[in-house]
Amino acid sequence: LALLVLGYALRAFAEGHMLHTQLARRIVRYGLALQLTGLLTLWLRWINFPGLSMRLLLLAHLAIHVAAIGYLVWWMRARYVDEIAYFEWEDQKRDYLPRPARGRRGRARARA
Repeated sequence: LALLVLGYALRAFAEGHMLHTQLARRIVRYGLALQLTGLLTLWLRWINFPGLSMRLLLLAHLAIHVAAIGYLVWWMRARYVDEIAYFEWEDQKRDYLPRPARGRRGRARARA
């Protein structure tokens, strides 16, 4: 439930910004995968499936969550700054590049 709320908040935050939209999608996608594996682990523990219902799997799942959060924090501090600078530079560059006229492309294809 918290992941769905986080996903909604990230989408509202990322509206109109391509890099933030991609980041929000990636966080929600990987987060949902982690949550589904956690639910599978809990279900296996509940039905007492031999071998796969060990507490060790629950601890491993918790460690994976901590590692994922750590990776996200590292990425935000180390790589996000470079990616946002590159995105803004490309966006400014796109503003000054000439754009083709809208009607010409369609008419040239119609004649051919």
